[in-house]
Amino acid sequence: MRVDISNLRHLEREIACALMQTSAAASRLSADYLQQLASLMGQNMIQQGPGKRLQRARIHDNGFLKLLAVNGDEWEDDSLNGYRLVLHIWDTSIDAASVENVHNHRWPFWSTSVCGRLGWEHYTVSSESGPDPTHWRFRYASPGSADSYSMISVGPAVLARSFKAAVERGTSIAMECHELHRVQRLGSSPAATIVLQGRPIREETDVFANYDGIDEREEPLKKIAVKLQTCSPAETATLLDSIIHSTP
Repeated sequence: MRVDISNLRHLEREIACALMQTSAAASRLSADYLQQLASLMGQNMIQQGPGKRLQRARIHDNGFLKLLAVNGDEWEDDSLNGYRLVLHIWDTSIDAASVENVHNHRWPFWSTSVCGRLGWEHYTVSSESGPDPTHWRFRYASPGSADSYSMISVGPAVLARSFKAAVERGTSIAMECHELHRVQRLGSSPAATIVLQGRPIREETDVFANYDGIDEREEPLKKIAVKLQTCSPAETATLLDSIIHSTP
C-alpha cells in the first residue's frame, strides 16, 4: 500500500476528533492508520518526513512500547496544537514490568483499543499514611527531550481499587488528568491502543509503586533516576507488523 502523506495527516486528525468524541470509529480509523505507518517501511521514508516517527519509540517502564506519532506542534489543524497522538504496544518481546505502577497524568487523555485485551483498573487514595500502607508514592515530572527521568519519594499511601474491567478491541476511554489507574495486558496476544493526550494541565504526576518496606531502610530513598530505553525503527516496525496481523 502506497502511503499518501496528506491522507496520513488527514487520518491523524480524524482519529483525534473521533477519540475526543469517544466514537466507535476511532478504533477502525486507528487500525487503518497503523497499516499506513507500517507501509512507510517499504517506501524508504524511515529517515524523513512522517517516517521519522518510527525513530521516536521508547520502552516505557510500565511494560509497553510508546511511539509518539504526532507531537503537539506538528498538527496542521491549529485547534489541536498542544495535543499528542501516541501509540502504545504491549508484546511479549518487550521487557515488561511484572506489575504496572498505579499513576495519573499531567493531561487528560482519550484512548481506543486497536487489538488485544487489557485489564483496566482505577484507584482512589484512602489514606496518605497509616499502619498498613499498600503503596509508596512518588512525584514524577516529564523528562522532555532528556534521556532519563527522576521520581521523587513522597511517602507511604493506602490505595483502594474502585473499578476493574477487561478492555477489548473497539473500546474507547476518556480520563481526567488526576484519575489514578493501571493497565496490564491480558493473555499472550499483542495489544495496542491509540491515545490522544490533551494539553498539559499540571507540571507533575503521581506514581504509586507497590509497597516493599522502603521506609524501613537505614537511608530512605529520596529519588529514583531511570534511563529511558529506546526502540530502533526496525524493532518498532516489527511490533507494528505483529499488531497489524492481530487486527481483524
